[in-house]
Amino acid sequence: MQKLRSPPWPPFSPLVAKPLPDQDLKISADLDSRTGVHIIHELDILSGESDLSITGRATNPSFPALTLVAESQRINLEPWTSTYSAAATDMAPGIALPESEVVLPEIASFETTPPATASEATRLITDYPISFKAWEGFEANILVNIERLTGLIRPLDHIASALSLKQDGLRIDRFFLDTEGGGSLTLVGSLLGQDETPQLDLALNAEGLHFGLPKAPNEDIDALPSYDVKMRLTGLGATTQTLASSLNG
Repeated sequence: MQKLRSPPWPPFSPLVAKPLPDQDLKISADLDSRTGVHIIHELDILSGESDLSITGRATNPSFPALTLVAESQRINLEPWTSTYSAAATDMAPGIALPESEVVLPEIASFETTPPATASEATRLITDYPISFKAWEGFEANILVNIERLTGLIRPLDHIASALSLKQDGLRIDRFFLDTEGGGSLTLVGSLLGQDETPQLDLALNAEGLHFGLPKAPNEDIDALPSYDVKMRLTGLGATTQTLASSLNG
C-alpha cells in the first residue's frame, strides 16, 4: 500500500484550467500489474469532508476491457461550487482573457465546433456532432455508489449507478437516488449508434420530488408540494440539436 499526502488542490489548477478549493488531499493506492492485467486493489482518496474508494481491473491490452467500482460515504461539493462562484465573481464582466490564456476542456462525446452563425449561438442547445470515437478502442463497466452527496441546493442520498461503454455507445443500466423529504428517482437509458445515427432512449420514474425552496431556513421541506414524474423519451439524430428536436415521449 503506497500512501501519498499531496499539497492542497490549488497547485493543480493549471492542469484543469479551473480554480480548485484550498483543502487537503490524501491518496492511498495498492496497485498490481501482471501479464495483460492491471489491477487496482485499492485506491482511496480523502479531501476535506469527501472520501472516495476505487477498485478495478483492466484486461486485454489489444482491446482493453475496464471494470471500475467507486464507493463513497460522502461527497461534499460545497468547497468546489463556492470556489467556482468566487472565481466567476472576481472576473469583471466584459473583460475577456487573452486568447493564449483561454483553455477549453475537451468534450469526449461531442465535437467542439463553434456555432456557425450568431442565431445558432442564441439557441438553448448548441449544435455539436455526436461521436462515439472517444471509446472506440476500449469498453468499460463502471459502478458508482455514493451514500450522501452534499453541497447542492438539497442533499442527495443512496446514489447508485451502473454505466457501460461499448463500441456501439453508452448505456445507463441503473441510476437511482433518494432525495430529501422521502422522494426517489430512477433512470435507465442508452445512447447508441443505430445504423450510424445516434439514438437516445431514456426512461425516468420519480416519486415524491419536492421542487422550489423553503421560504425561510426553519421551514420544513415537507411544506412544499411533491410531484410524481414518469417519462419516456426517444430520439434520433447525428447532432445535439437534431437529436433534441426529434425527441418523442
